[in-house]
Amino acid sequence: MGRRALLEPDNYLTHYYYAYALSREEMDDEQEIDAYEAGAARIMRQELRRAIALKPGFAESYRLLAFINLVTGEQLPAAVELLRQGLKLSPGRPDLTFILAQVYLRMRETGAARATLQQLVSSGADARLRARAQTLLDRMKTNHNGAPR
Repeated sequence: MGRRALLEPDNYLTHYYYAYALSREEMDDEQEIDAYEAGAARIMRQELRRAIALKPGFAESYRLLAFINLVTGEQLPAAVELLRQGLKLSPGRPDLTFILAQVYLRMRETGAARATLQQLVSSGADARLRARAQTLLDRMKTNHNGAPR
């Protein structure tokens, strides 16, 4: 556990920001990441579960925990539930919806992924996120038609 978490063990933000800082350590300039080291993922999950236990109404903890599961390819059904809970707490958040679509893709639930991405493309989300959703939809069409990835 990080030094701050030791100093304020009952502060949900302490646990959230510790996990957040760990999650950003290996990201590139575009804030993207391909993998987390197993030990780091374990610590982040532990910290985020603690943050959720301390403040179940804080949607960011659900988002980050689901994102970690997406990146690691682990606990994907739990990631869906985390994102659904996050969306209950913060309805209409396109960032949560985009992560949900990616989780569905990783789970090979193409119908759910397609519907979620189409919802984003036609939403009032910012142009960059809509474009990213459209790119994923286009890739799905290409892959569905038998073209190489």
